[in-house]
Amino acid sequence: MLMKDKLISFRKEAGLTQQQVAELLGVDRSTYTCYETGKVMVPISKLQQLAVIYNEDLNAFNTSDVLHMCSGPADPPEKADMRSLPKDERMFLAQIRLLKAMGKTEELQEALSKLTQEEE
Repeated sequence: MLMKDKLISFRKEAGLTQQQVAELLGVDRSTYTCYETGKVMVPISKLQQLAVIYNEDLNAFNTSDVLHMCSGPADPPEKADMRSLPKDERMFLAQIRLLKAMGKTEELQEALSKLTQEEE
């Protein structure tokens, strides 16, 4: 399976749109679309973010068009089916994974406290 096919597959499995993934990566939707069509190679930094978003090992992106890379900062193997979550919760979960992987504890605590306040 080619990189572009894996990108599409992982995104659809997570139930996210191209726009949502682009926002999480901090790129324009048109840039992300180029990743999925294979017109532009995905930078390693963006692959690392995608591994976190999809809770996959970076090697999951290893294809015939990508060299073997070391593991990414994915969470433990237990994987929640993101498609079963409402759309806003999918984005929230992906953002939490990114903040956790980047070690942004203040932002992570702030996001978690907002969630706790909303539940009360």
